[in-house]
Amino acid sequence: MKEGCQAIVNTLPYRLCKKLLESMVYYVTKRINMEPTLVNNFGPTIWEYYSGVKINYGKVIQAAFGDYCQADTNSGDNSMEPRARRAIALYKAGDNDAYWWVFYLDTKKVVKRYK
Repeated sequence: MKEGCQAIVNTLPYRLCKKLLESMVYYVTKRINMEPTLVNNFGPTIWEYYSGVKINYGKVIQAAFGDYCQADTNSGDNSMEPRARRAIALYKAGDNDAYWWVFYLDTKKVVKRYK
């Protein structure tokens, strides 16, 4: 796990703030558990055992930790306010839904947003 965290920190184009360290460790742990093990190369992964759902890699690996994204503001009004805000993708919120935890750059808050 330490190597995964070091790899992310060294490849980010910006300096990682302390507020996002916990999210990075969670992301790395989740991705390690999605890899096949040496004992069971062709069977279910640890994450599949835990969640009971087969991993759809096309949906789960849409973004990596630290990727820049435009996150929806969840405002349904018809005003001239922006519908998306600058954010950093942290990790996928659940197994089958399309929600992601993101870090808003303007408010510096971690929130759950759709896609």
